[in-house]
Amino acid sequence: MNDEPTIGRTRATTREDIARMHEFEHWPGLWLGSPIVASLSLGAAAGVAAANCWELLIVIWPAIGVIDFILVLAFHDASHGRLHPMHRINDAYGHFMGTIMVTPLSVY
Repeated sequence: MNDEPTIGRTRATTREDIARMHEFEHWPGLWLGSPIVASLSLGAAAGVAAANCWELLIVIWPAIGVIDFILVLAFHDASHGRLHPMHRINDAYGHFMGTIMVTPLSVY
């Protein structure tokens, strides 16, 4: 066996190194406002398009599907406590989305 670390990886030698390597720096909840607004706006546009120009729904429905998939992924991150640095916001978003999806956060 080769004891050399793989290229591009560093080895932790102290507890501080281990703690630094396990810090979580990516918080997707900080960028969640845009998909929520986009989903609500496209939902309203779909309601108008259904009455006036149903052909437009062919474009709107896939966009809503993609954005709502992003929101479900955010629900998954909230269930692990990795959506936002504040625990209360993780719980609030998780319970809100879980209610809409009929899936309690505690069960997920």
